[in-house]
Amino acid sequence: MIGISSTPFLRGETAPLSPDKGLAMQYVEIGVWRAGLSGFDAPMKISVWKDDKEKIGEQSYELIPGENLEINI
Repeated sequence: MIGISSTPFLRGETAPLSPDKGLAMQYVEIGVWRAGLSGFDAPMKISVWKDDKEKIGEQSYELIPGENLEINI
């Protein structure tokens, strides 16, 4: 679980994400973070990074346009 003093970021190979600089997620409540992505029309692979510096795990996740993706880390 990412603590309040840290922020999860999303990175990906497809716009609007980048492999070099992540998109910060918004804090909702303890253990729950959210990111709203738009502007993509095909599935994309994403990864989660702690403070945009350290990748969390080795796994990538597939994000499908128009669907919600819930990740438990």
